Amino acid sequence: MKNRLILGTRKGLIVLAHKQKEWQTISHAHPGVPFSYGMIDHRSGVLWALADHGHWGQKVYQSLDGGATLQEMPAPKYPETAVIYDPWSEETPEKPAT
Repeated sequence: MKNRLILGTRKGLIVLAHKQKEWQTISHAHPGVPFSYGMIDHRSGVLWALADHGHWGQKVYQSLDGGATLQEMPAPKYPETAVIYDPWSEETPEKPAT
């Protein structure tokens, strides 16, 4: 997995490989879907990518073949009773949307 470049773009996930002094496209997955993150876990060789499908929400993908194919994985879910605290927001029940 050395010499790989993972590009998360608004137009899909692009995987490039550096071979013989030039970059070659390995794959261009899900054209038109914004990908915010892509990385290779060098311990296992697994490529991980995060997409925002808009209508369908956030998706997590993994690739076991260096990015040639992507498999959708179950996304983490918050418990129904979870409270999400945003330290950059002053919103409280008394001051909503501030």
